[in-house]
Amino acid sequence: MWEKINITVKTLTVILLSIFLLGIESLFSQETKSIIPYEASFIRSNITQRTGELTFNVVKITNNTDSAVQVQPILNLPKGWAIFTTAFVDTVIPANSSVNLPFRFRTSNTAKSNIEHQINFKGYIKKTKTVIESSFV
Repeated sequence: MWEKINITVKTLTVILLSIFLLGIESLFSQETKSIIPYEASFIRSNITQRTGELTFNVVKITNNTDSAVQVQPILNLPKGWAIFTTAFVDTVIPANSSVNLPFRFRTSNTAKSNIEHQINFKGYIKKTKTVIESSFV
C-alpha cells in the first residue's frame, strides 16, 4: 500500500512540476513589445516626379505616450525645390494619437533623374527635448 501511495505522490509531483515549468517557459517565450514614444513617417515613402512639377506627401506624427505633446515640425527640401504649403506651425498631438501634416512641393527644374533626392522631416518635442526624424526619396 505504501508503494502505491509513493508512486502516486511521485506521479503527482512530476505532473505539477511539468505544469509549473511549462508556465514559466511560456512567460519567458512571450515577446515584450517595446513601445516607441514618438514616431514620424511619410504616407508615400517614394515618389517619382517630373522636374518642375507639383506633387504632395503627408507626414504622420504619432504620440504613443499617455500625455499630449507639442511638436515643432521642420521640413527640409533639396536645394532649388519649392514648398507650396503654408509653413508648419507648432502642433499639439493628443495622448495616444497622431496628426497628419500634408504638404505640396515642386521639384527643381534642374533635378537629375539619376540621383535620389531626399526630403527630411524633423520634429522637435519640446517637453522631452526629443527629435524624431523621417525621410523619403
